[in-house]
Amino acid sequence: MAIPLNQELGGIINSQFSNISNANLLFTKYVIGWRNNWEFESKDKGEFLKKALEIKYDKKTFKKFLKRWQLLLKETTATQITGKVLWRLVVGLGSGSVLETSMTLHHTLGVPYIPGSALKGVVSSYYVEKNGREDEDYNELFGNQTQKGKVTFLDAYPKQFPTLELDIMNPHYPEYYSEGKAPADWMKPTPIKFLTVKKDTEFIFAFKTEDESLKKQITTLLKEALQDFGIGAKTSVGYGFFQNLKEEIAEGTTPEEILTPATPDKAIQELPHYLKN
Repeated sequence: MAIPLNQELGGIINSQFSNISNANLLFTKYVIGWRNNWEFESKDKGEFLKKALEIKYDKKTFKKFLKRWQLLLKETTATQITGKVLWRLVVGLGSGSVLETSMTLHHTLGVPYIPGSALKGVVSSYYVEKNGREDEDYNELFGNQTQKGKVTFLDAYPKQFPTLELDIMNPHYPEYYSEGKAPADWMKPTPIKFLTVKKDTEFIFAFKTEDESLKKQITTLLKEALQDFGIGAKTSVGYGFFQNLKEEIAEGTTPEEILTPATPDKAIQELPHYLKN
């Protein structure tokens, strides 16, 4: 595959591709497949995504982060709920990307996650759907233009670095969507490949509130929203729904465990050859 860069820089990207351990870095800086006319063909996207699935991502750093994060949940008395993805999950599918499709990845950890803002949006929408309107209780929980809500939704992370899987959607009338033409049977379907989080991946959801009387209500709303409403893209076809949702106490990590230096990982610490000089 040709890259419209100078030969030396293109060679560096190709040679270092399999050494990238951060998925966010890979999808924002190391996308390969561009041709000399600056087009990015569907075939190139599929090949890139297949290569991306073969990379060994940095799971050790995420594991250490998760310990620190769970200590934070414990120290701030946040409510923690775990649940498994019923089918598959993809958050941020429509975000801007040269690949046409995207996925929300943590900037420094490179792991798929669910932003707290997205979680708040789903739970608040579910509340309105369930109760038919935004009432005083809604404003107390989620806030409005004149008052702050009493509940803070935190980012949700997988319990372990998840497995990513390739999926496909196949618009049958591409010219209808791209050019506004009337849909017709003679239009050629254009398969679009994208990445998803694998079925049964377990996530940790958390929220904080200083009003103890609201914890039970928010816990119920959060569970029901994730189970019945779903989160992320393509919920209409079964993506983003969770099961086995249950409240858990944050694991007993201590500050001493976090501060104890781990065995250095030579593969992660070693500089790429082009930086050694």
